[in-house]
Amino acid sequence: MVLSNYVIAFIDLLGQKEEMLKYKVLTAMRDHDEEEKLNKLILNTFSVIEIFQNSFSDFIEGLGESSLSTISQLFPVPSIKLQRFSDGLVVFMNLRSDQSPYPFQGVYVLLMACSKTILEQLYRGFPVRGGIELGIGLEMNEGEIYGPCVAMAYDLESENAKYPRIVVGEFLADYIRKVESSQVVQNSYERLNINTAKECLNLITKDNDGIYMIDFMGGYIKQIDEGHDVTKKMVLKIIEYSQNQFLRFQEEGNEHVKEKYRKLNEYINSRKHLWIE
Repeated sequence: MVLSNYVIAFIDLLGQKEEMLKYKVLTAMRDHDEEEKLNKLILNTFSVIEIFQNSFSDFIEGLGESSLSTISQLFPVPSIKLQRFSDGLVVFMNLRSDQSPYPFQGVYVLLMACSKTILEQLYRGFPVRGGIELGIGLEMNEGEIYGPCVAMAYDLESENAKYPRIVVGEFLADYIRKVESSQVVQNSYERLNINTAKECLNLITKDNDGIYMIDFMGGYIKQIDEGHDVTKKMVLKIIEYSQNQFLRFQEEGNEHVKEKYRKLNEYINSRKHLWIE
């Protein structure tokens, strides 16, 4: 076991805990109708979670097979691992140079997968919230990450994200900026890392609250992805969903959740002109 710096994302599928807590324990005297309701609830919830987790895995695999440039196909692709738990995901990659001298290919893939996941889950009506950060960790068992990086990513998701978005921690943002601005280029790996760091910065924006986040409806996503995974129809449905959720919780008098969708609408409204003329 070796300590290393990892880029790690902690992503939570919102609303599923509330569904699962409708039934807490099995009772010996439950009737047939109640058992059917419970089975249906569990199956529906599991299906939503499975689609989310499998979609993220598919995004990672698909993006890893593609590349930013032809030359990057000649270099080792960093290993990105997924750790599934309940209704969430922990996704991580080791930044050690002996693992891959071109780590920014992995950072880019992870940021893009986060962006695609936010969009797809909003389109499906099952939003996610998350945090992605750089920190110390180690893999005690294959595919299981442990260390401060896990707590850092979790804190970003639970304390900073606030609404359906994936926030980017200061350590990761600083790391990307530092590499992007590097003036020393000693080999082709360093040039590729610098160029890819520039692409990573295009995927990040500072929100109105001063927190960095994945710019999932930004101009860069439109430029490279419009008409493929992200369509105008998809964007319109996301806008409608977010507005309807705001109105729903306003009518219910749920100020706490209404505020989350007010912030989401605020972000979407700042970007929708890029997608809808």
